[in-house]
Amino acid sequence: MRLSSSASVTALAAVLLAVPSSLPAQSALNQGFWFGFGLGAGYAKTGCEICVGDHQSSYTAYFRLGTTINPGFLLGAEGQGWMKSADGIDRAMGSLMAVGLWYPNRGPWFLKGGLGIISDRVDDDADALTSRAFGAQIGFGYEFQIGKNTSLLPFVNGTMSMQGNRNFNGSPIAGASDTRLSLFQIGLGMTWH
Repeated sequence: MRLSSSASVTALAAVLLAVPSSLPAQSALNQGFWFGFGLGAGYAKTGCEICVGDHQSSYTAYFRLGTTINPGFLLGAEGQGWMKSADGIDRAMGSLMAVGLWYPNRGPWFLKGGLGIISDRVDDDADALTSRAFGAQIGFGYEFQIGKNTSLLPFVNGTMSMQGNRNFNGSPIAGASDTRLSLFQIGLGMTWH
């Protein structure tokens, strides 16, 4: 069964609202080296003056790792990916970013910010449209501790690029230097500390 984007957002909101606010702080969990991954629904868009800028939905994933600066702040690197194949056309969007996760009051809620590179590729096996630009991301989530060093993280994340070029088979397209890439993700991740 496939969930619509509004059903996915509603389901995650219901889970987050059902979480008791009195759960213990995460300071004992956030220590040393950590790594994690997540899966979910993703909505990608490439827009420019001469581009068709509709959002397309598909599956998305991330992998991140890093170190604990203090129990309320984690610093690391994250790779995100989104892919879709339809009608003989393969489309992929991804990013590689430095990220920081801040846990206000060292509790289970976290805010995430990041800076890095985001790229996009549309390929029909004969020709390819590509873009790459500097980007930023912002997100939030909740960390459920399920083991001594393991946690589940429902998350919402948005990534957007600054303006960049759109290329056709490696050559810049005239009139497409205002290309912007965006990726919205909602899903569930796991982290090991």
